[in-house]
Amino acid sequence: MKNILILGDSHLNAFKRGHDSLAIKDKHLFEKRRIDFSGNASHRLKFFSLNESEEKIYLRKNKKVSQTSKWDRARQSSEPLSLQQYDTFLITASSCRLDPNFLYGKTPKQFPLYSMDLLKQVIYSPRPGSCKDPKIVRSILEHYPQKTILIGQPLPDEKSKKAAFITTLNDRCRENISTNVKTIRSICAQEQPSSNPTIYLPPEHLLGPLGITTKTEYMMPPDDNNHANEAYGTKILLDLITRKLI
Repeated sequence: MKNILILGDSHLNAFKRGHDSLAIKDKHLFEKRRIDFSGNASHRLKFFSLNESEEKIYLRKNKKVSQTSKWDRARQSSEPLSLQQYDTFLITASSCRLDPNFLYGKTPKQFPLYSMDLLKQVIYSPRPGSCKDPKIVRSILEHYPQKTILIGQPLPDEKSKKAAFITTLNDRCRENISTNVKTIRSICAQEQPSSNPTIYLPPEHLLGPLGITTKTEYMMPPDDNNHANEAYGTKILLDLITRKLI
């Protein structure tokens, strides 16, 4: 039996719903693997903390979250979570390494062609400044890189405001973006040192033409197009299983 923990913020919902749907349709998928979920909204996830010596996740003491509340919303529990029981960690509370905001900035205007060496540094380095990952994510990446698969949040909906800049791109910019995407996929397909986590990239058939947005059919309705839907979570989990990553 392989024990897997998916840790994240509000983007966990797509994976939980996808998992539950698959468990009903094909229970054999989970005969040799158990998937647990842990997390909360991003403004709560920042209070999750890893006790390294005990290898447990606790809630850091703070005034904003009750110590007696079920602070781990995904588990509906306030008890510490032991990480020793898990073989693999899937992290959704981070940026997908194809995200245009991750690669080109929050309001991208320039789209340079990056070298492979530079992209390697960007892919495997912690997110800087105000974009940095929650402390619990950084801790797991630091202490369990060999066990960790970084999935990240879904790429922007292809029809959302976040993706509107694509319609203004000239041919040179489009070519640079496409080349960078191909290079990133090539890097992530290579065997990496044990100090690096596995970087997972969503299958191309789920993405828009340039490979930096998600097809609308895999996202929640327009009033919530920052989050993926059940179909997305199902496709990602099936791909992870097919590729024997989990």
